[in-house]
Amino acid sequence: MDPPLKLGLYDPININESEPRKQHQHVTKAEYSPIGSSRKLNLLLHRSLRYSYRQRYCRCCPTILCELLLPLILIGLLALTRHETEALFEWIDKSSLSASRSSYHSRCPQNRNTTITTNLSTDSIKICFKFQPCYEGHRVRFCLSETAVSITNFVFRPITNDTNVLVERAKTRLKNMNCTNIKVWNQNMNDKNVSHLLQNEKKNTVTFDFGSTSSLKNGHNLDYNIMVPMPDIIPKTDPVDLTFLSFLHPSSIRDRSDVIDRPDYDFEDSRSPNFSYAKMSIGSRLPEFSDVKMFIDALLIGYQTNRNITFELQKAPMTCTPYRRDYLFFESGSPLVIIVVMFIDFVYFIPYLILLTSLIQEKNAKVKEILKVIGIEPILNNFAQAIRTLIILCFLTILLCIIFILELKSDTYFNIVNFGVLFLGYLIHGLQLISFCIMNAQLFDKTFRAVLGTFFIYGLSVFIYPFIIGWPTAIQYIFIFISPYIAGRSIFQQVILHDLAYKNVAFFQTIYRHVPIYFVTLIIMIISCTFYWILSWYLEKVVVGEYGISLDWNFLFKQNYWRLKKVNHTIESFPDRALSLKRTHSNIRPIVHVNHLVKKFGLDKIAVNDVSFDLYENQITSLLGPNGSGKTTIFNCLIGIYRQTFGIITIESEDGEDLDTRTNMELLRKSMGYCPQHDILFDLLTIKEQIEFYATARGFGKNKQQIASEMLRLADLEELQDLYCNTLSRGMKRRLSLACAFVGD
Repeated sequence: MDPPLKLGLYDPININESEPRKQHQHVTKAEYSPIGSSRKLNLLLHRSLRYSYRQRYCRCCPTILCELLLPLILIGLLALTRHETEALFEWIDKSSLSASRSSYHSRCPQNRNTTITTNLSTDSIKICFKFQPCYEGHRVRFCLSETAVSITNFVFRPITNDTNVLVERAKTRLKNMNCTNIKVWNQNMNDKNVSHLLQNEKKNTVTFDFGSTSSLKNGHNLDYNIMVPMPDIIPKTDPVDLTFLSFLHPSSIRDRSDVIDRPDYDFEDSRSPNFSYAKMSIGSRLPEFSDVKMFIDALLIGYQTNRNITFELQKAPMTCTPYRRDYLFFESGSPLVIIVVMFIDFVYFIPYLILLTSLIQEKNAKVKEILKVIGIEPILNNFAQAIRTLIILCFLTILLCIIFILELKSDTYFNIVNFGVLFLGYLIHGLQLISFCIMNAQLFDKTFRAVLGTFFIYGLSVFIYPFIIGWPTAIQYIFIFISPYIAGRSIFQQVILHDLAYKNVAFFQTIYRHVPIYFVTLIIMIISCTFYWILSWYLEKVVVGEYGISLDWNFLFKQNYWRLKKVNHTIESFPDRALSLKRTHSNIRPIVHVNHLVKKFGLDKIAVNDVSFDLYENQITSLLGPNGSGKTTIFNCLIGIYRQTFGIITIESEDGEDLDTRTNMELLRKSMGYCPQHDILFDLLTIKEQIEFYATARGFGKNKQQIASEMLRLADLEELQDLYCNTLSRGMKRRLSLACAFVGD
């Protein structure tokens, strides 16, 4: 059992009990006014603003300069990227495959004034349905050997009398067309053989399946299937091409049925000795679908009518949905898009890192303990820091959105999506980042670990984002809720896709499948902010650090946390650990009464067990005991940092009324001073500002200057009043802490 606490008394003034009690003589008569949460928040915000230009990074650069200058440089680079898109891309990737796309890629037309006429004698048929030697798949150029592309196989299935006739008629027609590169036969194939043909990169095969037609001769129909190989498509995956979700409009995706995209291309050029596969324009590897379709239709109709059929096909392309052709997002491919998105990320990421390091540094400087002593909830300091960072992010968001809608040389980032939609989205993104940062600060005690963890989460989010954009929107919403980095990229993706399609953002409508709804995304981000603030509050209760007593992880589910039990004079007894302090009588009227004080942490951790004593005016009382005996816990209960589990603590007010500390602490704190064993000072406030801060926090803001002057004189710190607290010696810090403790009534 720990040795018991001892109560020592010392009467420096001998006062006859018969003499009337004298009121305490104030050094400075200050006017008290209760201070609410809004005034406390304003006080903390002013302190945070002072820190923003007094705190130095790398011992030279003020915090506010880092928070503004570096993001402003990134915003300037974003403007430069938009202004010099084409030149920058040529510098970044001169030999990129995507650099030549504009020379060969036939755009989806947006008017109906184009008509293409094709028949079995036109130049497009003269190439005899050959497969293109070079094609593109998964951003990789494939060029096959001449042997691999010179032969095309036409396979008719199944083997029937009708298909036998069609094979012979096809051979005759191809011979008349001088197409000696095509082999035609029919065979029965199962699913395994079909899969082999469709995924075989060395054989160019077009399969015609007539299995659904019982009689080709008498049926008089054109019912059959055409199957072509797609070796660049990974088996067992979603057949829907979602490439456009990476900021590409669907109409910019090459039609895989086109054998060539350049109309003046001649396949015979491939036989020239100066021909190079690496330099040729690439399109799809497959032959023109309409040519193959017209050839087989002619065979069927000729077989059914016993006539030699020749006809021509006129193709009028459909009008595509209007879309914006932007060199930055269409022609440059991924390099510049990745750079632009990273610039936007770091515009918000730099203030995030500065806020994170500031919160952890204040945690290590015991700022939470300072605030508790003067009656300010630490969560208010987090709000003050968040408001300061939000002001900076609001300014940066305005500049960023101006750059987005400002026409720079050739184009703007966004032509259709308006400023308000952009500002709202990125402001909420900044708010989500701040909330995420407040929560992260509760998990780390070292700045290096916090920054390293932040970069890991950011890198992981950037890595997985390209994979989740094709997933169901419900899963995307979950990732947006969890990670603000994914949320920021999703906002950019949604806005880009709307703008490229010449559509403004609708409230609750999406533009494509697998693309989240913009305003639903914002609502989820706001809910995420609330969640992270609640989680931050929870972690502050559970992970308290070096000072304070942590609550159990499940304290929210305990009844005694939410409902304060009615306290009477019946106490809970712990005989094995009773450490009661005997009440010492004095001839002076007591002003502090401690009756049967019990303080428990959790179910079985008893810090103070049935302690009772009185404190008297003009009397010095010492509380002695070994480490862990409960001295600090008793003082924390007296000044309101902890709420007692059982017992009553009353303090006499100026009018002689005993007030319970559980219900009147705000009123009693103005006449209460506390100087703990460690210094509780703000490092980057001057000595005078430190005392004024205490005076304002205790409700004496109207007389803070007079109080500060008097305390500086009494502590002999007048000549040092403009020095920062972190420059003081150990002895001067103790004198200043004592002066702060005497601030009050």
